[in-house]
Amino acid sequence: MGTLKNKLIVFLFFTLICFSARADEFLFDKTYSRDNSFCSVNSSRFEIKIKGHSRYTQTGDAEYGENIFILSGGNKLLIQKNIGRYRLIKGENAYCSKALSITSGPHELAIFLKKDNRPLGNTLSILYYNFQTQDHEIVDTSHLLSDALIHQNRLQFKLKSDSCQTTSGPVMIGEDQYFYTQKDFEPWVVFDGKKFKMNKQATYQSYKGSLFFKSENEFFKARGRSNYIFTAINHRLNKECIRFTHESEWICANRNSK
Repeated sequence: MGTLKNKLIVFLFFTLICFSARADEFLFDKTYSRDNSFCSVNSSRFEIKIKGHSRYTQTGDAEYGENIFILSGGNKLLIQKNIGRYRLIKGENAYCSKALSITSGPHELAIFLKKDNRPLGNTLSILYYNFQTQDHEIVDTSHLLSDALIHQNRLQFKLKSDSCQTTSGPVMIGEDQYFYTQKDFEPWVVFDGKKFKMNKQATYQSYKGSLFFKSENEFFKARGRSNYIFTAINHRLNKECIRFTHESEWICANRNSK
């Protein structure tokens, strides 16, 4: 009796697998391609494909889709279904033809996606795919991002500020009028597949830190724990100024001095 029960369980298990595979095939055939990338790691080859339900899209929506598939060895594996809209983060890397990706384990690739987060900017999502077992997981983050690239098997990207928090206007610095902008501080971040860490050197360079400070340490000491940055420009004097809080003194320099 026990043997018969075990056989029935095995039969039902494989029936569910077959049913799931056919359901994935059906959804794949009934949706429309938005974008794709071919990936190759060691001897493994597969394609990531983003698909959507609508045949036609509006301007700016052409590469977003609700469904993500992995195509490998003739199989179509549904990774994500109808939970947000995603697009590939494009760029050069060693593993995928168009999508930024890094190895995150012995048999695992981390593929980077943008998740639609309107009216704010796109947020970073990470598709972890084990190309040996086909285990997969999508991790959505709250990181708004703009520029991104791969360097030494690490994702490097610049956090994007909330444009609704930006303020600007005239300000007097000394006896001269400047035009200032206050924004969220936008550091460059490094992601190794597990942890996020600020890239201080890239952040220092992106804010032209050497124009105002003698060293990277002085720049971050002045910043302290502030999540804002103020910049001011006077085009007539060809000068630019920087500070991190309303209370701190402006530090100014000739824009062509370095």
